[in-house]
Order: sequence, then structure tokens, then C-alpha cells
Amino acid sequence: MTATATDPFKETISAHLQKVAQNDSLFAETLKKENKSIDGCIKYIYSEVQKAKRIGWNDDEIFNMAIHYYDEDSIEEIKTVQRPQVSQMPEKPKDNPKMEAYKKIISDDLKKPIKNKPSKKEPVKVFIQTSLFD
Repeated sequence: MTATATDPFKETISAHLQKVAQNDSLFAETLKKENKSIDGCIKYIYSEVQKAKRIGWNDDEIFNMAIHYYDEDSIEEIKTVQRPQVSQMPEKPKDNPKMEAYKKIISDDLKKPIKNKPSKKEPVKVFIQTSLFD
């Protein structure tokens, strides 16, 4: 892993940890642990993401991993880890004749007038029950 100070992910995690430390004096002390570093934190997050084999993560899950790394003394230093690969959607999906045919059928159906118009509305019948105690 080559995480440098210009790495946006690293900067985002570091900024979040600093914000938490500003609002939590106990965590501010935890952040100063000599056996912990931002590079170690990033490696820990990358390794946890790879272990989980999930495709997506929300910000809070990642931020909580960073906080957990600093809180938990039993987490060993990770020597090497591969940066997770980010896959991107192709700019233009491949042509799919079946999908195009389906879209055309739907489009044509939406353009057709409705043949079975509802009949005239039936009058609403209202029943009033008188009270036995009036």
C-alpha cells in the first residue's frame, strides 16, 4: 500500500479523527498512542474491507473502523495490504437487444389509449344509525 499525505482517503479519515478528538477529550488522548499511526489505521481499514468481501460501505462504517483501530490495543500492526480496487461502471452499457425490445413494448403500451374506461360512478350510500340512548 502506498498511502501518502496526498491520498484523499487518508486525508478524509485523518480529518474525521481530528474532529472526533476535538469533541471528545478521551479520544484525543487515544489518538496520541505511540503504537498507532494514520498509516496503520489506513492499512487496518483496507484489510477489514478486504476480509469482509463486501462491495459497498457507508461513511460511518469506515469512520468507525478508524476509531476502533485507535481504541483497540490488541490490533496488530499490518505490514502490507493491497489497496481495494474500485470498479467503475462502463460509460455506455453494451447494447442488449432484449432490453431494447422490452423498452419499446413498454413505451408503446404507455402511448395506447385506455379502452376499458370505468363506468359511471355509483352513488355513495350512507347509512346512519341512530343511537339507542337519544
